[in-house]
Amino acid sequence: MLELPRYKNKGTPLLTNWADTFVSLIATRTAIEL
Repeated sequence: MLELPRYKNKGTPLLTNWADTFVSLIATRTAIEL
């Protein structure tokens, strides 16, 4: 989570979007398992 701002500062929207989606999927799966 701490590295997301770094990617945004570097100007890599594709990588940031992929990371955000990946985190969202993990959060959703975790919520379902709980």
